[in-house]
Amino acid sequence: MVKAVLPAGTLHRNQALTYTLAFSNSGPGAASGVVITDSVPISVSVSAVVSSGVRITNSGATLP
Repeated sequence: MVKAVLPAGTLHRNQALTYTLAFSNSGPGAASGVVITDSVPISVSVSAVVSSGVRITNSGATLP
């Protein structure tokens, strides 16, 4: 899995940013039961979660 954040560097309050997660199955068969977990800093407000072909779940969970 590869994670990218744009724009890179220091952000200002209320400036939008985009997290992109890229993943692939390099094995010979279909993958099943795959779970990818990612978290963002608590200071980041998530306004949208978008998928390009796979089912995703935005749990909105926070760590204790």
